[in-house]
Amino acid sequence: MQAPAVGRGLSELLLHGRYQTLDLMRMGYHRILNGAPHSDEVPKA
Repeated sequence: MQAPAVGRGLSELLLHGRYQTLDLMRMGYHRILNGAPHSDEVPKA
């Protein structure tokens, strides 16, 4: 179920250098460098 979103995100990143339609910034490499774990919980707005 996540494969279409991953494909779309990667294609946007490769073609445009950034995510355009999906907010995937919390999945970026910077969280590994900062030692911040990824939580499965969706942040509340």
